[in-house]
Amino acid sequence: GERFAWGGPESTPITGARALTVASLHGTLFCFYIDADGRLWSRQWSGARWSGARAVPLSARGLLAAASTGCALLLAYTDVEGVLKVSRYDLDGGYADVSGALGICRPVALSVAAIAEGQALLCYADDRGMLHSRIFSEPGAGEPSGCAAGWDASAQDVGFATEEGMTLGALGGNALLIHHPAGDQASNELSVLSYNTQQYNTVVVPPSKYGGAYDDTSCHQWSRSRFGVAQFAAASSSITPDEPEPKGRAVRAGPRLCCAVLDGVLHLITTGPDNALLKSVTFSLPGVMTAVKPVSESAKDETTTSNGYGTMAEVGWGPTDTIDGAWLGERGVLSATECDGELCLLFAREDGDVQLVRGAYRWSPRS
Repeated sequence: GERFAWGGPESTPITGARALTVASLHGTLFCFYIDADGRLWSRQWSGARWSGARAVPLSARGLLAAASTGCALLLAYTDVEGVLKVSRYDLDGGYADVSGALGICRPVALSVAAIAEGQALLCYADDRGMLHSRIFSEPGAGEPSGCAAGWDASAQDVGFATEEGMTLGALGGNALLIHHPAGDQASNELSVLSYNTQQYNTVVVPPSKYGGAYDDTSCHQWSRSRFGVAQFAAASSSITPDEPEPKGRAVRAGPRLCCAVLDGVLHLITTGPDNALLKSVTFSLPGVMTAVKPVSESAKDETTTSNGYGTMAEVGWGPTDTIDGAWLGERGVLSATECDGELCLLFAREDGDVQLVRGAYRWSPRS
């Protein structure tokens, strides 16, 4: 049978990277990076070789994040004054600024991910750490969600804050914002927020003695609760001494995160809080719903909160897998994307030299 496996690190011609992001367009991997002198460059990788470095005509200095809309790339970045900018790149017209409707914002973190053909979701944390999101639509792609071409009408407040890294991924009709929650650095645990992008994944619960409108699920609204990134386990319990009870084992992580989807599985990539070795954790449930109200297990909150049925409150993450030989420097950067049937992870060591690790489903003998 086949099973997913990471390969070993491969050298790249990219050196001195202080920020980088990768995305795939028409089967080619695009890597954007800022060098030690603060200049923005791009290189392409075709699966066999790297192109030469090309200067990108944008004044990026800090944060970088990119995603494909199918026909173009969206490159989000902060300029020399720390202001959020977004450029659209396609093979016909090159770079075009599309940040006019975003207003003035100086984010401390940002991420962008494709959520449907022709659409991308941008998330960013403002200078107070508060999270916000916007949707970008290509012409003709916005009608299913009621969005015109370009950006949606206004930023949506996510309702939570982060103080460290975050990453955004989309699986089926569900977008996941994985982050370190503000004020909780000591635990090094991750939280996740969900955002349903498809009407078919919404539920209106008819009134009954078992439920009602307070258990409805939403579309284009962030979850009102955040959930731990955790793996389900079982442990002994004083309440049921003869029977193990379910228990969540939190995934602990360093500040740098990225994620990418391959064949219906989202791979979250990070380090341990005190270990520079890169590791990955998987999630593969695309039909998770987003409750309209906060989730609570308390019976006294029954009519003012959701019971969490079908939401991230009921799901666990897959096992942890090490990425052998891949070590992230203390100030290293990383980014990942799917390209031509493989996961491509680029990461910079302490010296800024970038390495590539590819992951794919490979034949494995049955045990």
